[in-house]
Amino acid sequence: MPCSFCHKTGHNLTKCDADVNEFMQPFVDFIGAFPVALRQQYIFLTRYSKPVLTLINRDLGSQVSGTKNYLIGNIIKCCFLQLYRTGALQQFGEEIVDAHDNAQMWVTLTTPLTTLRQEMLNLLDSSHRREFGMSIYNLIMLRSRDTNGSTAPLADPKAHLRDLAINVTVDTALVVQDCFICCDDKPLAALGCGHSYCTDCLI
Repeated sequence: MPCSFCHKTGHNLTKCDADVNEFMQPFVDFIGAFPVALRQQYIFLTRYSKPVLTLINRDLGSQVSGTKNYLIGNIIKCCFLQLYRTGALQQFGEEIVDAHDNAQMWVTLTTPLTTLRQEMLNLLDSSHRREFGMSIYNLIMLRSRDTNGSTAPLADPKAHLRDLAINVTVDTALVVQDCFICCDDKPLAALGCGHSYCTDCLI
């Protein structure tokens, strides 16, 4: 059976050594122009066939099997996490908030796409929390209190913690697991939706 990408016989897709740069480079250029616009990156990647997405994942050292949405999600997460780990997101404060708002308004009708959308929201929120000391949800709440409607960045990004006056206790009986947001081993708090995150990321 011929390869589903290059259509040559003698190997399958996982063994294909064809160059996918003609597909990868336009996406790399798109990320350069819109580094945190995750929903737009998803739309861009939907034009590619599943074999192309599989090979791009392989070249990124990521998962190389699954549905088309799963492959697209892996590519987006891999590229975003590269920015996250290098600290390059510090210059994209408002862009991260805008991208989060855009993903929030995304109406998803299937469970896999809804899951991918939530992963995008988590990535954007956790990156904003790490770089600017505040959850996007808290930032939006504080801005909604501003009668002038100002969206100027806060002088003290952690001042909101004093206003919230939240007292959180952690049940030490909880099993310590890897938190999906911060990737640290901490006791996780289970939410009503079935997801579990550490209390540091939830508050």
